[in-house]
Amino acid sequence: MMADLITGRVDFSWPTLSTSRSYLAEKKLRALALDADARWPRLPDVPTLTELGYGKEKVASWFALAAPAKTPPEVVSKVRELFVKPRRMRT
Repeated sequence: MMADLITGRVDFSWPTLSTSRSYLAEKKLRALALDADARWPRLPDVPTLTELGYGKEKVASWFALAAPAKTPPEVVSKVRELFVKPRRMRT
């Protein structure tokens, strides 16, 4: 998706900050809105969806973690535990 966005094959997308940060810094992308409760200090000029009049709408995200079918259950359990462990969000 990022390659298509950068080259103009798609008009817009809703990438994560981690996938778009370097493109934003290099001015290859322009952030139009944030799906956040408040503006981010690193992107102070980018409004939130709420500010733009979309209320408290949220953009759906889906994430998955996969392992080979024969991965031992104790390994799957440990990886899952680490994956869902709450982390402090950086803004």
